[in-house]
Amino acid sequence: MKFRTYKNTDLTVSEVGFGMWTVSTGWWGQFTEGEALGLMRKAFDLGITLFDAADTYGNGLSEELIAKAFPGNRDEIVIATKIGYDFVNHGGRKRSRNHHTRRLRRNTRTRAKGDPA
Repeated sequence: MKFRTYKNTDLTVSEVGFGMWTVSTGWWGQFTEGEALGLMRKAFDLGITLFDAADTYGNGLSEELIAKAFPGNRDEIVIATKIGYDFVNHGGRKRSRNHHTRRLRRNTRTRAKGDPA
C-alpha cells in the first residue's frame, strides 16, 4: 500500500480509501453488519487507513460501523467526512435512499479580535 502525507501536516493516509457509503446506505445491495465489519477489517489488514464517511451515510450508520470495526485502532485510521445535509431537522427518513435537505450557511457572526474562526 502506498501512503501520502497531507500537505503542511503530519497526517499520513493510504492512497486507497474505503468508501463507507456502500456498506451503510443499501444503494448497491444489502450488507449485514457482520459483512460490513468484515470488509472494513479486511481493508485495514490490506493497509487501508482512510475511511470515507459522512453523517448522512445511513444517517450516522457509517460512523457507527467505524466505531464497531476499530474499537482499539482509532489512532491507526483516518476518517474523512463531509457536511451539508440537514438530517437532524429533516431526517425522518432514517437510513433511507431519499435525499436530505441541504443546509449550508456562511457564519456571519462578527468575531472579536483574537476570537478563533
